[in-house]
Amino acid sequence: MPTYLYWGEEDFNIELAVKRLRAKLLDPDWVAFNHKLFDNSGVRDIVEAASTIPMGFGETLIEVHNLNLFSRKVKKKAQEQDDFDFEKPSKKDEFDEKEIDNLIKLIPELPDRVNLLFVVIFPRGQKRKIDKNLKTTKTIDKYGVIQQFEAFSPFHPEKIEKWVIEAAKDYNVRISSDAARKLVECNGTELRKINSELKKLTIYKGEGNLITVDDVNELCSAIDNVFTLTNKWISAQRHDALVELQKILDKDHPVRVIATLQSLITEYLHIKLALKYGHKSTTLHKDLNMNPYRLKMIIKDLKYISDERLSHLREQLTIYENKIKTGQLNSELALEILMTM
Repeated sequence: MPTYLYWGEEDFNIELAVKRLRAKLLDPDWVAFNHKLFDNSGVRDIVEAASTIPMGFGETLIEVHNLNLFSRKVKKKAQEQDDFDFEKPSKKDEFDEKEIDNLIKLIPELPDRVNLLFVVIFPRGQKRKIDKNLKTTKTIDKYGVIQQFEAFSPFHPEKIEKWVIEAAKDYNVRISSDAARKLVECNGTELRKINSELKKLTIYKGEGNLITVDDVNELCSAIDNVFTLTNKWISAQRHDALVELQKILDKDHPVRVIATLQSLITEYLHIKLALKYGHKSTTLHKDLNMNPYRLKMIIKDLKYISDERLSHLREQLTIYENKIKTGQLNSELALEILMTM
């Protein structure tokens, strides 16, 4: 009865878990026949695929990406529905009750060597969860494996550092605690980006070796300057910010600069709001697991910066990052426009 449900906001960790399961179950010579991928497909197609025996060697993996099988629709308030009816159900979101019952009956009686994997990735930051009261969720909880992949918070970097140390083992290298911490400081919370940098460090050092903080410093030296850039930007020193930006772009990719700016602005806004609503600066570093000296310097830099400005800049970063990703705007031009705000 090998049924799995992987869910959460940390899409990169989910992708890694899915890849590992594929490698574990599927024979490379029979992947084309024994790996079935369904994306928001009807339940009938899933049941039919899971009812067939594998071909050749290895096992069959029926991989289903469908949020609606495990999550009820979010109900909007009446005044919101007229303007923002994002949750209006479509035909493909609705499931026949009999088909759901057939799926539930199949799970404990899957044919030999047939595996079902359900993947549910929620949008980051919405704090949504699978519905444990749905029959589909209850059945997998009883007969299969449910694994949650929580998004890492920028305010708990120690968890990401542990992830980096474990991820290094997949590349047959070791990384010191200081180096892992520096890698997180340079790249923020995006695991995909951190993983990419870890690959570069592995190539640089060679398998079987130790990655040190000096190695990371050499790789991330350009990103360190983003801290200076951020302070120039939030304080509206537009000319200085543009000059600093050009120095950074001579050495680093603009997309990575934007990602680091996002991480820093989010952290600054969190600190500003925490202080505004009564947190004591003397204890805040413990809540954020942050070096008290670094927190003191950030608070000093933010003294004359309003939370409204930080919130506005973060919104603009998100807007312009989306314009870059959708090809509407050149990445360097987008950064230059942002620096004038």
